[in-house]
Amino acid sequence: MAKTSTTVSGPITNSDWLVSLANKAALRPGDNIVVGTETMRVLAVDPATGVPSMVFRGARGTNGQAAAAGATANYGPPTDWAPGVGVA
Repeated sequence: MAKTSTTVSGPITNSDWLVSLANKAALRPGDNIVVGTETMRVLAVDPATGVPSMVFRGARGTNGQAAAAGATANYGPPTDWAPGVGVA
């Protein structure tokens, strides 16, 4: 599966563990979400809405960072990301 590009639906702080994306049709537990220089790992997705119900912040050695609504987000399975690279 290829990376999916979308936007963040609402603002997130550097410690939020819920992240809402505009396009979440293919989002699955275990996927990486990259916003800015931060990588988040999707831990659970609400099956009724497709919304991540929990993310692990600061994955792949990155730091949690705030993002405004409309910020670019890319997501996809870990195999779509280069080893050791924390940014899109």
